[in-house]
Amino acid sequence: MNITFSQVESLRSSLTQVGAKPDVLFYAFHTRLSMLTPTMRLIIAGDLRERGEALFQLLITAVDHIHDRPLATASVWAFNEWLSSYGKARIKDEVVKEALLWALGRVLGIEMFPLVLLAWCDLISRLREIDQELGDLYYVETTYVACPPPALHVTLN
Repeated sequence: MNITFSQVESLRSSLTQVGAKPDVLFYAFHTRLSMLTPTMRLIIAGDLRERGEALFQLLITAVDHIHDRPLATASVWAFNEWLSSYGKARIKDEVVKEALLWALGRVLGIEMFPLVLLAWCDLISRLREIDQELGDLYYVETTYVACPPPALHVTLN
């Protein structure tokens, strides 16, 4: 899945609307994920705005680094770390994609034109592909360990 530069610009433009309502983004994401998968319910600790701001920053990072494989991989790991509060949820999970798109739709409203929706779908699909490629190499129970520096090579026995 390739993300075009015009799609990145569409995503950046839509992020200005999302950044104005990070608490709404998080609450919509959390509500939808809980509805789709009740076993992933999370007791919301802390301020909705803080949790939403963290999710917003993850989206900014993913958009800004989607064309840089090592940084895109780091974005996936950061997403998965953030999602670890939901148990074994990962960016590659279909319910996470659906909940994230639903939340973005709630924040962006009916103004979310088909091209913007397609750009978000493509971005999330690309992040899911990267997560799928990573597999469970560094997944330990519900926590992700730090990504090894690019110079290190991991050998599995």
